[in-house]
Amino acid sequence: MEFAASGLRYAYRSGESVSDTAKGCDLTEATIALACAAGIDEAVLVKRELSRLWEDTAKRPYKKLFNSSVTATHVWTAVEVMRRVDAAIERRKPLVDGRDRSILVHGNRFVLWSVMDYFNVRDVKARSDFELPFDSGEIDKRANMSIDFISDVVNRKFPDAYPQPLFKNQTKCRELGPELAALLEAA
Repeated sequence: MEFAASGLRYAYRSGESVSDTAKGCDLTEATIALACAAGIDEAVLVKRELSRLWEDTAKRPYKKLFNSSVTATHVWTAVEVMRRVDAAIERRKPLVDGRDRSILVHGNRFVLWSVMDYFNVRDVKARSDFELPFDSGEIDKRANMSIDFISDVVNRKFPDAYPQPLFKNQTKCRELGPELAALLEAA
């Protein structure tokens, strides 16, 4: 990847880390971000079993996330969007409790998927400047909207479901996804 040419660092070897997150990311962060940008099924897999994404680097799901069409710009954009969404979730956590807090905590990757889907991050094209191609304020706004909507959608569709296993269930998340996406699009 063209990370080095941009001045960014991509730590992909076991045990490697990035000391300044403004200047790079590691394999775990890139994997989570790319999976949530790829689709609901991959976002659920990340939530349920991150290590499965690296199980066999010669086939899916790894090859869907890491292949010759994935550019450093795409990885960096996905990571930056993820960091903004995660920050919005962290800011909201102290303000909610009970079931809503559980939905927020366990639905974090689902919220991330919805924001990635809204901005169509999976189709970001290569850029030489590595600048975020979306307005940061708009990302924050959409993250907060998704956070606002997720409890309502979950409580309406699955009022008796426990949040922890709910967001690890592809079938249920496939049911929730279009509804959350429609709410974000309409807002």
